Amino acid sequence: MSADEPAVAQRLAEALAEIVRQRVAQGVRVLLVASSDLHHIENYDQVVRRDRAVVEAIAAFDLEQLTPLLTARDCSVCGRMPILTLLRASRLLGADAVEVLHQTNSGDVTGQRRSGEYTVGYMAAAVYRSQPDAVAS
Repeated sequence: MSADEPAVAQRLAEALAEIVRQRVAQGVRVLLVASSDLHHIENYDQVVRRDRAVVEAIAAFDLEQLTPLLTARDCSVCGRMPILTLLRASRLLGADAVEVLHQTNSGDVTGQRRSGEYTVGYMAAAVYRSQPDAVAS
């Protein structure tokens, strides 16, 4: 997604939500997926700190907190707008909860945590409606 503006993510989220509603009305099950690494820089401690803030905002489903984190000048999350788009579309479709399934980074996996070592953050999360029978309009 080349657009790097929250307003574009909002418009895309609205369009996706409408398409999903139409498909669901036709009996089709829909899964929305956004894929991105988290921060990736040559500083393990900074990746841990920056990713913690992003993961906490996502886990809280707090788009008002998340948006400035993802649009900050020093943000190195490549798929920041797809993440925002998916979360906004999910909210429009009635989702009200996020469960972080796993979070790590390359330094934790490889043990390479020295200063100057390139580190990449990762996270998997599920966005869902806590009351499954509720209908989003």
